[in-house]
Amino acid sequence: MEANEVGELKEHAEHGAEDSSMRPVAFSMAVLAVLVAVVTVMGHRTHTEAVLDQNRATDKWNEYQAHKIRSNDTAPRPRG
Repeated sequence: MEANEVGELKEHAEHGAEDSSMRPVAFSMAVLAVLVAVVTVMGHRTHTEAVLDQNRATDKWNEYQAHKIRSNDTAPRPRG
């Protein structure tokens, strides 16, 4: 952002502070921003939980396979 853009933003902010008709719009935007943030956090938590569930299922499957392999390997083999 360039220096002249910062100055323009400052002027717009000062002008907006004087204009009380924009307060409901600003409040609505703030509420919407909070709602979007909450939905984003909930989405991330849901995704994380799904990944953890998948990892647990994979671990259980690997444990089953290892048990099956061990039980097959420990069977007595005929000597010949």
